[in-house]
Amino acid sequence: YLFARYLHRGMDINKFDNQLLDKKPVRDLVVNEILVEGHYHGVRVFLNSMLKTGHSQRTELPNQLQKLAKSLEEHITALPQHAEPSDRHTNALTVTLPTPNLFYTLLNCLDGTLNETERKRVVRSAFQHPFHFSTFLYWRSGQLFQRVLSYYDDADAVDVERIVKELLHEPMTLRYSPDSYVIVWNNEASKDVVEKVLEFMGKNGENLKQVLNPEQSKFRPLHTSVTLLHFFIFNEYYNCLLSQFLRFLSSIFVDDHNFTELIKFTLKMQDYNNDNWTFPSNNGIEKTLDILRDLSRPRVMEGLCHFALVTGVFENYYQPFAADDEDSLRDPARMTRLHWAAFNGDMEAMESVGNWTCSVDDSFTPFYVAAARHHKLICHTILASLKGILTADELRKQYKGFVYTAMWDAVCFHNFKMFQLILESVKQA
Repeated sequence: YLFARYLHRGMDINKFDNQLLDKKPVRDLVVNEILVEGHYHGVRVFLNSMLKTGHSQRTELPNQLQKLAKSLEEHITALPQHAEPSDRHTNALTVTLPTPNLFYTLLNCLDGTLNETERKRVVRSAFQHPFHFSTFLYWRSGQLFQRVLSYYDDADAVDVERIVKELLHEPMTLRYSPDSYVIVWNNEASKDVVEKVLEFMGKNGENLKQVLNPEQSKFRPLHTSVTLLHFFIFNEYYNCLLSQFLRFLSSIFVDDHNFTELIKFTLKMQDYNNDNWTFPSNNGIEKTLDILRDLSRPRVMEGLCHFALVTGVFENYYQPFAADDEDSLRDPARMTRLHWAAFNGDMEAMESVGNWTCSVDDSFTPFYVAAARHHKLICHTILASLKGILTADELRKQYKGFVYTAMWDAVCFHNFKMFQLILESVKQA
């Protein structure tokens, strides 16, 4: 305590009781040892408490603190660039994060001494690998993170990707116990950190295109876009941030097909911690469609219409296309007149159309529509009629065949009545 008090008298920006920082060897000792080494932790804790009211009343940083800033700059920039120490806290800035008042004091010294380019270089050097940005999430330090983030306002793609991966993507892919998950994620402090990351992403969209890869249409569970989107859709605690994140993704995924494929894959994906199967079946699709409608992405909504159908919310978002076009023309819900006849259970209208195989996308057939609407007679009639047209493999095994996609969408979204109807129709046919 007495040591911390003596240090405080030499570092108080408003009042100096000693000449502690006048000599360079002493400043170097403070920066290289006292602010870094573990056995001085108690000194730093006491010093931190003494600095809590140390707001500057001066317009210019005292000469002693400017010298301290220069010593801090030398300390950080002299660190080995490719070192892999077992202890990640290798410099005065990262070590003092748990003592925020002391940490802010050091940053204020840098801000008051160095120009913008110099201080950004110093801070970024301090927080380079092996420091991990998830520290701010686990410590629930939104204010600390925001202060550090201010030195990355013109960061390149490498730094931007690293921050997003270490703070969001990597922690989201870990498996947690239910209690641990709540401790890490479902609290206001963590949400504050996540919100600040989203704001940072919104300002750095161009630098994130490589990691988000909006040009691709094939996705896997650990893809960054999939991981983040699944988290915001299915973690109820983050409902308030889903719109913000989807708006950001919409600005990145300008191609309707790729954006649709991303959302489709995500809505059907299982996750260790946010299992969409544990939520009401229409939960994810309803929230997503609401936001897509606000974003004016009708083609993406069109590509998700079968999810709305199987979850029972179709009529909230799609209406028949009022036009006297040919049967093969699709309305905004990808529905031909044949599909609408199956939707309404109108066998007479279906027979008047005649060709029951008229489907550009074999995964979204009139059979799918009839099954989702629980029209057993139409399902049985369609399969019985197509038995002589399509092979058994097309009916039962083909990935985008008449039966496969409808059956597994029913399973995925817990539409057990639809699933049972499909099994009965196949058996009867």
